[in-house]
Amino acid sequence: MFKKICKLFLIFSFFFLSSNVSALTECSSSDMKNLAELAKNVSFKYEKEVLDIKLTEDDEDTFKEVYYKITALNLNDSLKVKVKSDEELVFTNETPTINDFFNGERVVIQIYANTPNLCSGNLITTKVVELPFYNIFSEREECKTYPDFKYCKEFGDFSLDEETFLEEFDKYKKSSTKTDDNIKENVKKYGIYASILIILAIIILLVATFKKNKKLKVKEKEL
Repeated sequence: MFKKICKLFLIFSFFFLSSNVSALTECSSSDMKNLAELAKNVSFKYEKEVLDIKLTEDDEDTFKEVYYKITALNLNDSLKVKVKSDEELVFTNETPTINDFFNGERVVIQIYANTPNLCSGNLITTKVVELPFYNIFSEREECKTYPDFKYCKEFGDFSLDEETFLEEFDKYKKSSTKTDDNIKENVKKYGIYASILIILAIIILLVATFKKNKKLKVKEKEL
């Protein structure tokens, strides 16, 4: 009999504690609304970094690689802000900036409730940071001389190597030089035409003036 009473007591205690824990972790629509307002204020900014990379420490040659760092703004301790692809990457007030995101990467960031015993762990919202694809070739000397070359644009995923860039640039340079020569030739040609017209106009004006003066002299003699 005593054992039965103990069992009943344990069962009752278990359900009582479970209901209390459930009540403590209860998340109302009002709570979620307040958390959503906090999450709405969270924003992100990014900044690119162009690094010179060596394949080995002894390697003298380097190549340029583009990375981005993202900084979270308006963080709140009631929220946990982390990168979906790597849950260890968490934005906090102590470390609001995370480095080494890839060029052109689409970063998905999830914002969770971080309030003890109140909506804790609930996903509040998801935000996406679209990092632009920075064109490393835009920093080359060729692009300073020919900024209108299509592969000299600052941003754009052109997916080309240096050899292809140089081949395409050589074609563009030759085409551009030919165009410039044509323009110069046309300017020279039209300049000659304009000079001829001006000379003809001057001759016509002189002839007209001479005839006019001649008529006046004839009239004066008649008088």
